[in-house]
Amino acid sequence: VALVENGRELVSKDELLDCVWPGLVVGENNLPVQVANLRRVLGADAIATVAGRGYRFCLEILVEPCAGLQLGAPVGGAMSRLPSTSNLPRPLGRFVGFECERAESAALLHGTRLLTLTGIGGAGKTRLAIEVARELEPLFFNRVTFIDLAPLADPDELALAVAAALGLREESGLPVEELLLRQLSGEKRLLLLDNCEHLVAACSALVERLLTGAPQLRVLATSRESLGVRGERTVAMRSMRVPANVNADLPAFEAIEFFVIQARQAAPEFELTPGNAVAVVEICQRLDGIPLALELAAARVRLMTVEQIRDKLDDRFRLLTGASKAHSRHQTLLATLDWSHDQLSDREQQLLRGLSVFSGGWTLAAAAAVAGAGDEMEIADLLRDLVDRSLVIVERSPAAGPRYRLLETVRHFARDRLTASGAAAAVHDRHLAFFLAVANALSNAFAGAGVKQAADALDAERANLLAAQAWCDQAAEGVSLGLDLANALRRYWIVTGMYVQGRQFVRDALARAPATLRSSSRGLAHFGLGQLCIFMGQLNEARGLAEQAISIGRELGDRGLLVVALDLDRAARLRMSDFSAARRSTEEALAVSAQLADPYLRAIALMGLAAQHREEGDYPNALEAFKLSRDLLEAIGNLANMAHLSRNIAALYAVTGSLALARVSLAEAIRLTHFTGPNNRAEQNIGIAARLATLCGEWALAARIQGALDHYSDAIGVVGVATEPYLATQVGKPRAMLGRAMYALHCGHGRTLSLETVTEEIMVWLTAPATDVATQAVSV
Repeated sequence: VALVENGRELVSKDELLDCVWPGLVVGENNLPVQVANLRRVLGADAIATVAGRGYRFCLEILVEPCAGLQLGAPVGGAMSRLPSTSNLPRPLGRFVGFECERAESAALLHGTRLLTLTGIGGAGKTRLAIEVARELEPLFFNRVTFIDLAPLADPDELALAVAAALGLREESGLPVEELLLRQLSGEKRLLLLDNCEHLVAACSALVERLLTGAPQLRVLATSRESLGVRGERTVAMRSMRVPANVNADLPAFEAIEFFVIQARQAAPEFELTPGNAVAVVEICQRLDGIPLALELAAARVRLMTVEQIRDKLDDRFRLLTGASKAHSRHQTLLATLDWSHDQLSDREQQLLRGLSVFSGGWTLAAAAAVAGAGDEMEIADLLRDLVDRSLVIVERSPAAGPRYRLLETVRHFARDRLTASGAAAAVHDRHLAFFLAVANALSNAFAGAGVKQAADALDAERANLLAAQAWCDQAAEGVSLGLDLANALRRYWIVTGMYVQGRQFVRDALARAPATLRSSSRGLAHFGLGQLCIFMGQLNEARGLAEQAISIGRELGDRGLLVVALDLDRAARLRMSDFSAARRSTEEALAVSAQLADPYLRAIALMGLAAQHREEGDYPNALEAFKLSRDLLEAIGNLANMAHLSRNIAALYAVTGSLALARVSLAEAIRLTHFTGPNNRAEQNIGIAARLATLCGEWALAARIQGALDHYSDAIGVVGVATEPYLATQVGKPRAMLGRAMYALHCGHGRTLSLETVTEEIMVWLTAPATDVATQAVSV
């Protein structure tokens, strides 16, 4: 501006120094550097040097109103309109997603002098940093300098690379860092240091010195780990948002939008359609929403369908290679992970490989027992380093404490490295042993007051439990260990209502067992599978499993197994109306349990006797046996089965016309789910509530609850909730009383209700004062 304002007149060095840096002591060397920068932009002949005197602007000056340059204005008075000295790259594609991170980062740079964007390679750090820097250009008078450190191998060349980007030349006898400080000390400038991860120590030292000596300087860095400079703020890059399923508003998710944009660059005709949406969603999910991975996958659309791409993701490191020869360091997903892995110490590499056996995350205790060599404190330090390097993600929960996980792509990489190391079998064996111990430790909690806490703990580890069961296919003692794991989780599947998944889990364990194996663990697995089949209405299979468990129990003299197996046989036969056979199993279970000093088994046998009395129409004796069983269970604190007994007592009161007592008992059963979890036989609670509402003449309410029951049963894989024969006559009454159309309306409304909502509505109805019952029914 100073040169242009003076036209073709000579401007002395002192005049330029006073004009550009008023009130500051600035070395004369700054002038040649800045003039050299201008010549690089405007041409070598744009500015003439008059030796020893100053400089003259040589180009023709064309001033138009739209030019935005105000001659005569004080220097700094309109700096945002100065020609840009920024060298920010101009990416070809449009910026997708991360809008919140862009705003957050820009805001942080107002209050901090060093901001580092961290994340795994290919997470989009560079692109976000460029967008943030571009947004802030006016605040720095367009003095934004981008320095890509990726090609730099020698830390000693770091300062030279920054100086070169600023257009500075070395001067004999003057250290490069001094030259940088002279240049930057009086400037308001933003430096964008990209890809610092391989030069962290050098970057940390240089940045700290520059920030100390240049008070108006700010630095925006990208790195796979923080620089560790005092006052540094970090923003961890997240993955692009991915829909949970294909039913979501797909274009609203960043990963989907980005994939489609990249796919159209490879194949302009590409469209997201109902036919390919499932495959696109799965690709985005399995690639963790990592921009580089999505970009490389989308590039394959030119020659492959998205379904073919999805099906080859198990071999993702061959699939996800780049199509051009540019940016070879990011040309394949494998290359960026290889680079990160090579920066780790031997112990960190060993831990990363071991962590690949976890599914769905892990705790510190699990990592120490399974993946590492050392105690929890040593593993905690190593995990911290992996988190800092963006290879491990930490997720904190106030209730459960920190959990760690690998992105699926990192897990695939580490798993391949584990296999190549030859240590995979040993690590998988430790993983199986650890989670079998976890399941065993929590198993007894399902018979006490800690049911919900135990269920929550196993919910968090469900993926690991499934992986442990799968490893039993290869483990040396896989048959027995798989059966032990299935038996330890028997109550878990019931309490959580995950009948379908539990059934498959036990079937997998039993499928390995040879026909010649006659062990208590196999017998108990038959019993556990039979229980799940009973809940799902699969009575023939349940009866066959009970017979196998009874046979093993007799053969081994395992009276505990025999009691529960006989009770399972009784339950299946009663539902199949085979009363005489059921009676034989009931009586034998009672006789065997009487020989044992086990209140739980005695309570189970009494529960079976009560059910037998009830089906035979002997309601008084049924009620007495149910209450005796409940007393035994209450004494040992078995809340899950206490809830089951309260539910049965409610049904018995209902069929005998004691509707007020039925309401109280059913409310008690539902109230106990506060301890046992809301899914604990929830379909049975809802089913009895529907029949009780019918007996109370609440036709609309009964239809509504029935709709909710049908919806929930479908969700958990139960094909038609079995209604006890003594209540079966109530099933069709609401439809008959309301008429087909009105019944369908109320039932359809019920199908829209969540388990939580319908349970709350049932409780409101059950606990309403007797005088308000009619009002409640009308409002429903």
